[in-house]
Amino acid sequence: HEDCRIGGLRGITREIIRQREQYVSDWALAQSLSVVACLAGGYAGGNLDHDTLIELHAMSVELLLSTH
Repeated sequence: HEDCRIGGLRGITREIIRQREQYVSDWALAQSLSVVACLAGGYAGGNLDHDTLIELHAMSVELLLSTH
């Protein structure tokens, strides 16, 4: 995420992450594949607080669960 002070990349916003997760989830569903997710990385600090980090991880899980 662009607000992560450790390894953050400019332009990687919540919306971009949501689109990526949706794309992967939709693709796996279309292929009849199971998905395993490992939430890793995402360090709070700088402009990215713990609550926002938790929301980003929760969004990833919710998108996977909503389509599988």
